[in-house]
Parts: sequence; structure tokens; C-alpha cells
Amino acid sequence: MLSCRILVPQYGHWPSAAFEQYLAEYRQRVAGAGRSWGTPKTDEEFLDIYYFLRNRTQVPHAPGWTPERDKCGPVCHVYGTCNQELAICGCPRGRKGPDCATPVQTSCREFCQHDGLCHRIIREWCINECNGRGTCVGGVCHCYPGYFGADCSLSIDYDGGQGGRGPGATVLLAGLGYTDNPRGPRIYMYEFPPEMNLWSNLWLDRPLNVILWERLMSLGLREVDPAKADYFFIPGCGRGCDKWDEKFQFILTHYAQYWNRNRGRDHIMTHVGDWGRCERSWGDFSNPFIINVTMLQHWGMTVDRSTEMSHSLFNTCYIPDQDVLVPPMCGDLYPQFEYSVWHPNRKHSPINKTVLASVSGSICGWNSIEEPPCKNRFYSLGVRAALWQLRDTPGFHIAKRVPSMGQSMAESEFCFAPTGAGYGKRNVMSTTVGCIPVIISDHVTQPYEPFLDWNEFGVWIPESDVKDTEVILRGLTPQIKKAKMEKLYCAARHLAFTTVYGGLFEGDTGSLMLWRLLCTSCERENDTPGSPTTS
Repeated sequence: MLSCRILVPQYGHWPSAAFEQYLAEYRQRVAGAGRSWGTPKTDEEFLDIYYFLRNRTQVPHAPGWTPERDKCGPVCHVYGTCNQELAICGCPRGRKGPDCATPVQTSCREFCQHDGLCHRIIREWCINECNGRGTCVGGVCHCYPGYFGADCSLSIDYDGGQGGRGPGATVLLAGLGYTDNPRGPRIYMYEFPPEMNLWSNLWLDRPLNVILWERLMSLGLREVDPAKADYFFIPGCGRGCDKWDEKFQFILTHYAQYWNRNRGRDHIMTHVGDWGRCERSWGDFSNPFIINVTMLQHWGMTVDRSTEMSHSLFNTCYIPDQDVLVPPMCGDLYPQFEYSVWHPNRKHSPINKTVLASVSGSICGWNSIEEPPCKNRFYSLGVRAALWQLRDTPGFHIAKRVPSMGQSMAESEFCFAPTGAGYGKRNVMSTTVGCIPVIISDHVTQPYEPFLDWNEFGVWIPESDVKDTEVILRGLTPQIKKAKMEKLYCAARHLAFTTVYGGLFEGDTGSLMLWRLLCTSCERENDTPGSPTTS
């Protein structure tokens, strides 16, 4: 029964008699409304049972908060969460209005959700699991009174005794001993109304945005005073159901002075799409603003090759000295990294490198078994099709499928790291397992360039010289390969998300993990003439 499934994990502290009483009451409520007993079919049915339970539950409130002090009035906290800085009541999907008391017809599919799967109260669906200071309702934190923010981490220091900047100041994780990282940088995070970025499925896409969203606080980098911030993080995925036009209008309405300070140059957003900036999910209103933010993305095409590739998305999608090329997370392939030549398991079961160079995977298109000549020209910039000609060459292993990609890479001295439809993962995969990456992708920036010099631990081959690949690789001396492997070990520790998915290197504390390099990469000149401002 639905009520039991929601009741027990979230509100399991009632005596059995109270539980049975509430269950009977709600059955009568459903019958009186002419509804059938079972899984809710709409957002309003889902919220109806949630509010029924919430209003019968005693929940804590933020220190010093009272209904009289609430900036949104006495009703908002019942149905939504009050942003105590801006006096805006943030609503879960299915409600609207100044106090979230007004039902509104919404649907799961409208916000990139699946019918029957989005009506859940699961804490892991929310940012930082609401920090234990709210309930995760379909991916939106309904914060306990006085707490606010996407993860309920913010509150007001009403009396000036919570280590803030004085009475009335906003504090982060009050009472939990949060301290700023003295190394910085200090990053302010915008808190948008939930309909702009939380009503949709946060986990729909690749998780870089969500993980960065959470890590800014766990690293001690989050700043609650925008006047003190070095950078501004715009949470939300660059593709999907985020309302980007509304977000930028919100920033200009409430924080124009901070946008205008550097014309948005110090603003950061993520885009995990195959083609980065070229894969637009925003309208014309947002475009002149997004053109100037620092984009964290995976695709590094720096010139227009759309005509050559007969594909409009192979355009200038990455802006050097402004954007940051972030390595793909490879979470789905992370178990393959246990084949890394540096993994602690290799002490007892070392891997021998028996192959000169290898690559495995689709040749002509994503998840395709087609063989050259390929129908399209753009897939991997044609590099995989060119490498297919080496499939019968001694020392080379060119295959469409292998039992274990991680093992195949670890057993190779060199690993070809071509792109795919957009960005590829093999550059990070090969580096992580201890195989020297071979890059054959003209004008495509690699992760963390120029801060990581991929030519020091990898091999760059121009596309025009792909026919000479065998000669080039066989010409590298043992001394050169040894030097590259030594530098490859350092690079691998910068590229792997070990503090997210688990350690891969003996003695690894995560200190070299990419978060520090990411912060370093963002510290750049912030002024760009000609960017939009607002008065």
C-alpha cells in the first residue's frame, strides 16, 4: 500500500495505534475524494498524501526561527520552503503561489521524469540528502522551518550567535561546525526557485553537475556572501529540463550587481552533453549570457569543422582560456579500472603488456556493428575507420568488441583515444589503467589542457599522419616510453574521480584528485569586453 511505503521509512516513529489511526483516516480521505486506493497518478495526489503525513509529524526548526520571523509568512513552511534572504516561497512540483498553497497541474514527463517513478520520497534523490534538515519530496527538499536552499543547508543567524557575520546574516550548516577552506576559491551558489532546476530529474544525465553541486560545500569552498565570492556557480545541467531563460532573468533581477561586476566572466556552469556548448538547451534570451560564462564540459572542439564533417554540431564548441575541459567521470566503466597497472591488486597479479597498441568499440557509429567504409563522416572524425586498417597488423589489436576493455587497455603499451559522436572516454580510461594515450583528434582540447600537457605522457598524431601511426609508435624508444609512463602515473591521479567512486592507487588520499586542479583551472582573467550587462 502506498501510504505504508511512504510512512514507514520517513515517519516511522509513531506508535502502532497512531499509525493505524492515520492509515484509516487517509483511506477515508481517498474514498471521499472518489479516488482509488493505490499509487498516486498525479503530482497533486502525491502531495496530498505527503502533506497529510507531514502535518501530523513534529519536525525541528532552525535555531531562532519563529513563524513571526519567517520572511514568507506563516503558511509557506507548511507547503514549501521559504528563501529567507529573498522572501520567495519555493514549491515542490505540483504547487505554486506565494505560499505554495495553490495546486497546479504538472506531470512527470513535462520535467524529464517517468510516469510512476517520480512520486517518491527518497532522500538520495535530493542534493546532499537535504542534510537531514528536510524531506526529499520527488527530488525537491521540503526543508524544516527556517532552513532553506536546494539542500536545506542555509539558515539565518537571527541573534548573531551562530558564527555568522552578525544578526540577520545567512549561515551555512549552522551548528555542524562548517569551516571555510582557507585555500579557496570562494564560490557563491545561486539558489533558484525549484521549478527552474529541481522539478526535473537531477539524475537524468551524466552526474558532473550534481556531484560538483555537492562537493563545493564538502570541500569548504561555498561562500554565502556574494560580495565576498571569487566565483558564482549556476547549478543545473546544460541540457535537459532546466529553465535557463528563467534562471538568467532571476540572476539579473536579484543579483545584477554581481553579474555586472565581471560581466559574467566569473560565473560557472556545467554542460555534460556530447557537444558541449553546441548542444543548446536554452533560448535566445540566455545565449548572450551563456557565451561569457566559464563552461565546464567534456567536448573540446575549438574550430569549426561542421562543413568538413557534414554535421552542424562539429562547430567551435569550446572556448580556450575561458572554458574548462573536465574529464568524463566514467562511472559506468569504473569497475574496469581495477585492471590499472597501479591498482593495489597488481602486486599479487601483475599485468603484462603484450600488445603494442589497441582500441576497441564501435567503428562507424555509436553502438553500431558497421564496418568501414562508414556511412557518416563525423563519427570519431573518421579516425576509428582509419585505424581499422591496422586490424591485421602484428602488435595491433583493433576490435569492435572485447570481453574487458579495461584489461585490453592495461595489456597494451599504447591505447588509441579517439572521440565518439562528440567527446570520448578512452583518453581518461587509458590514462587511468596505465596505457599511454594516443590522441588523433585535430583541434580537440583534452581534459585540463593546458594545465596538463598530454604530450608529456601521451602521443599526439595529426589526422593527416594517421597512415604513419605504426611507424611513429614503433619509433618511440624504451627510454621515451618509460618517461611517459612515469608522468602518466601523476596524470592518472588527477583524472580519476577516486573520492567519488573509490580508490585506485595505493596510498591515494584524493589530494591529487581533479577538484584541486579544477579550482586552479578556473582561476583566470575574468574580464571580457562586450558581454551583456543590466542596470
